[in-house]
Amino acid sequence: DILLVDPRRGRAERLLRTGSRHNTLLVTEQCDQLCLMCSQPPRKTHIDRFDAFARACRLAEPSATIGLSGGEPTLHKEQLFRFLEDVLSDRPDLSFHVLSNGQHFTQGDVDRMRAPTYRRVTWGIPLYAENAETHDRIVGKPGAFARLHESFGYLLRAGARLEIRTVLILDTMPELSALARHVTRRLAHAEQWSLMGLEHAGFARRRWASLAP
Repeated sequence: DILLVDPRRGRAERLLRTGSRHNTLLVTEQCDQLCLMCSQPPRKTHIDRFDAFARACRLAEPSATIGLSGGEPTLHKEQLFRFLEDVLSDRPDLSFHVLSNGQHFTQGDVDRMRAPTYRRVTWGIPLYAENAETHDRIVGKPGAFARLHESFGYLLRAGARLEIRTVLILDTMPELSALARHVTRRLAHAEQWSLMGLEHAGFARRRWASLAP
């Protein structure tokens, strides 16, 4: 296992577990959305641990896939991109799966993400409905649906690997048929559409009765 040890705080944290297929690094607790069912409620502060995470990933098992999560990792997009490029330059056998709300990709990222390095990166991005009203209400951010589809366009032009993720809650269940048509027609470049179970954690814990299908 790969541990991060902080002697001053008397703390040891296991970053990567040997033999596990589910290693995920929490790169930030900041987020610019407040999803109704968020299992990792955001905080305002950010502790930059990209250097420590890079050292850990260079020690990872051969051909491992490592998750990156938050919060929202692309709030620190430059550090994130440098991290991915540096680690994959040294360890091209690794793959990364990055969870993102898709609010921060721009035209300026397209050429950078066309590099072969980014074929080892999959972006897991939530989409909860085929209409802005429902999606924006679930994520707690007006305009999120429109901005997300702008980012989908940039990711398409970059040839990025994309996974669409939808958490099944009372608000998303009636939307699934329309969302399926939307995904197949407008997001056919996505490699996967994952339907996710609701986690009894974070915001969902106290809203369970109004969220659970």
